[in-house]
Amino acid sequence: MRNLGIAVVILLAGCSNGGSRGGEDRRHDVPSAKVETPSSQVAAERSAAPAASTAPAPTPAALPVTASATTAPPPSAAPAAGASTLEVVDATFTHGVERRAPIDRVSELRVGERVTYLVVIKNPGPATDIALEWVRDGRVVGRQSLEVGTSRAWRTWALRSVVGRDAATGIDVRVVDADGNVIHADHARVTPTSVPTA
Repeated sequence: MRNLGIAVVILLAGCSNGGSRGGEDRRHDVPSAKVETPSSQVAAERSAAPAASTAPAPTPAALPVTASATTAPPPSAAPAAGASTLEVVDATFTHGVERRAPIDRVSELRVGERVTYLVVIKNPGPATDIALEWVRDGRVVGRQSLEVGTSRAWRTWALRSVVGRDAATGIDVRVVDADGNVIHADHARVTPTSVPTA
């Protein structure tokens, strides 16, 4: 019995030294003490233990399972390097904008008329800028900076006059995000027939 008391003291001393201090995990290995138990004590402990039950253990009541409890949300898809978080929802050449909507949709323009390019942007992030680049024969001939706020459908537009040099190749427009990524491109043919002046 005295050996059992010594073993308990050794174990308690080991537990009191195994705590954490200052955020460190301090572990001390305590040599295990061999404790001999008299065979009469082991027999008494065995007889005092309750008999093992042959009945199955009761099953816990089934709880309703929800998707959030069993499935982790998909990882957020970060845009690839060079990819934009902006998305062009709609874009068109038009002769004007009324109530923030195009009055018509055109794919052919005439020299001398003013053209509007309307673009609708989905922007889940903070306000940013885009640029509309007007391109002729591969060269940027005009660039307009436009603000895009946080929105599922931010509408913005820019105007430009169609000139005689546009007739050879037509007008190309590119929508470029603040990082220089082209997120949309469009083309309109240009007929050399001039618009009559009033």
